[in-house]
Amino acid sequence: MRLLGKRNLAQLNAGDVIYLLVFGGILEESIYDISEIKNMYVESDGGFSIEKYNTAYPLKEYDYQIYELIKNNEINTDTLKHINHDEHWLFKQLEKRQITTINDVFYADWSFDRGIHIIKYK
Repeated sequence: MRLLGKRNLAQLNAGDVIYLLVFGGILEESIYDISEIKNMYVESDGGFSIEKYNTAYPLKEYDYQIYELIKNNEINTDTLKHINHDEHWLFKQLEKRQITTINDVFYADWSFDRGIHIIKYK
């Protein structure tokens, strides 16, 4: 965040700041797939404690490709084209999980190995 500078930092919204903080902390913990996280706690010193799900094997950064579909209520149409899907397919996936509007989704990604992963606003 120090590299962004005051002008660029002022243009970020709250979701962008949370995204930077959370995903920066996740990469420091060697977590490359957000679906590995069971719980995340913000500590009093501003750091994060991460509780992961138990997996049969440790995942590495390049085990499989993860494609970001939705971030801060915005659909990444380029990614959808890259994985040979469209917005209609995405909305059907959301509907299967009882999500009626894109405004309920904070983040969603796709992997050919595990499918779609969605984090909703609470």
